[in-house]
This record gives sequence, structure tokens and C-alpha cells, in this order.
Amino acid sequence: MQDPDGRFRYQRLAEETATSVLREEMASLDSVGFYSTERRVAAETKTLELLNKQLAPMHLEAQAVLVRAVGFRGE
Repeated sequence: MQDPDGRFRYQRLAEETATSVLREEMASLDSVGFYSTERRVAAETKTLELLNKQLAPMHLEAQAVLVRAVGFRGE
């Protein structure tokens, strides 16, 4: 089924799910955690597992979590 924006419903749901899981799980890292390869990779691994659990009902699977940019709030 297509949404009005032309995407299929599963694409929208997958994007919303991925964004939600990534924001929740990667938020556990502080700025030092992002610079620590061990801590960052551990968080990415855990996030990938949780993401795939959330995507499974849609018959989708994420292959990896790639962190390309990080932003922190001003406070």
C-alpha cells in the first residue's frame, strides 16, 4: 500500500522504527563513549539486535548500524 508521498507503507514504518530505536539506544553514549571504539561498537551491536527485533514483524532485517554524524544539545 502506498502512502500519499509515494513511499510504500512498510518503508515509512521501517524508517520510523529505525529512527526511534537508534535515538533511544545510541543516546546511552556520552561524548566520551562516541570516541571510545569499544563502547561505540558495543552500543552499535546492541542497537542492531534491538532494531532487528522491532523490524522482524515487518519481515525486514537491518544489516548494520553505521554512525556517520553525532550531534549534542547545547545544554
